[in-house]
Amino acid sequence: MRVARVYTPQKLAPNARVVLEPAASHHVTAVLRARPGASLVLFDGDDRAIDARIKSADHRKGVIAVTAGEFLPPTAVVLETILGLAITRPNAMAEAIQKATELGVTCIQPLLTERAQARLVPPRLLSRWRQITIASCEQCGRNRLPELPEPQEFDEWIRNPGSPNRLLLSTRTREPLAAVPPPTGSIAVAVGPEGGFSAAEERDALARGFIAVSLGPRVLRAETAPVAGLAIIQSLWGDLGLAPLPESAG
Repeated sequence: MRVARVYTPQKLAPNARVVLEPAASHHVTAVLRARPGASLVLFDGDDRAIDARIKSADHRKGVIAVTAGEFLPPTAVVLETILGLAITRPNAMAEAIQKATELGVTCIQPLLTERAQARLVPPRLLSRWRQITIASCEQCGRNRLPELPEPQEFDEWIRNPGSPNRLLLSTRTREPLAAVPPPTGSIAVAVGPEGGFSAAEERDALARGFIAVSLGPRVLRAETAPVAGLAIIQSLWGDLGLAPLPESAG
């Protein structure tokens, strides 16, 4: 049976007493219906995870967990992946962020582009996106949350995307992603909104060292393109297909 995973921003330590935050407590008691004695894995988003066991459960006071062992082994990152994701429709953006987190991205940088669906991102929406990354990490087994900075203008981001290895998904080229030389250490990937990047944006990115690559003959939706691109990247050079770590015995 899979052990439930719960995120907490608290600093974790072996054999420590942890009182979970109200939202996490509600999730454990009301959604997971966990009871005292049940096993959990707590993780703090910085690649620290630890086995825990519920000592008491109280809707008003929160869940008290007592650690049952040492830290779990950290997760090695095969390829640091930075996703420059053009802001699109809310549902499509949420789905892309969720799937990108599951596919192991290190950073999701929302981008303001010529064809972006919004030019202003309210704090509540950015907070919602970050909550999506937390829920995705709880589900998929990641112990490190991806960074999700404030939105940035596309022309600013392409000057310093965080990696010398730079790709741009494009419908204007037939160059397959698999033809790109294997990156070392990290890679930055730019994915456009509905309608893709403008011709001027693509020219600017190429001038900044980006390589335009194709995902094939079909035109993919804005929420599908990052998933397809990241899956290919992780399959070619990352950890997709590697044997999973054994689950905690609790």
